[in-house]
Formats: sequence, C-alpha cells, structure tokens
Amino acid sequence: MKKILLLLSLLLFFSSCNKGDDQNTNNNTEFRQEMRDFVISISQYAKATIPDFLIIPQNGIELVTHNGEVTGQPALAYLNAIDANGQEDLFYGYDYDDKPHHQPIILT
Repeated sequence: MKKILLLLSLLLFFSSCNKGDDQNTNNNTEFRQEMRDFVISISQYAKATIPDFLIIPQNGIELVTHNGEVTGQPALAYLNAIDANGQEDLFYGYDYDDKPHHQPIILT
C-alpha cells in the first residue's frame, strides 16, 4: 500500500511540472478547471486501483463551484470525485495563529 501511494505521489508530482509554464502568463487558462481536472484524474486512477481510496483535497474549497464563489454553480464532476475537503484555519488562525476568530465566518 505504501509503495502504491509513493508511486502515485511521485507520478503526480512529475507529471504536474512542465518547463516553461510560468513564461506564458498572458493566457486565458482556467486554473480552477485545470486543478479540478487534475484532481478528478487522480481520483479516477486511485479508485480504479484501490476502490476504497479516499480523495481529500486540502484548502481547495474554491474549486467546488465553477467561479470559486459561494453562490456559484457547483462543479459536480469535481464534487463527485472527492470524498471530503480538508480546510486549515477554519475556526482558529485566520488572522493570527492559535487565536480564535473574533466573529464567526457565516456564508449566506
């Protein structure tokens, strides 16, 4: 199991890096969709290999809607590919480490 995870991690790391990507900054790339597609492909590969494999992105909550906003259309293919979402600083550390938020963050 550890070997499969290591191999998957290395494969994803090396396949996600392309030389010269940062040279063309004046394009119309949909970075959110690119990341969604990347996570979906990881999910498909991993779950085909190990059906109980869990996909839990960290700090990628902006990917759950097409425009990254709370009121945006849900990105259903992405949502179906993930099992949960890890979110740092949900209640602590938003402004300062180890300090609770002064006011609750309420999304309406």
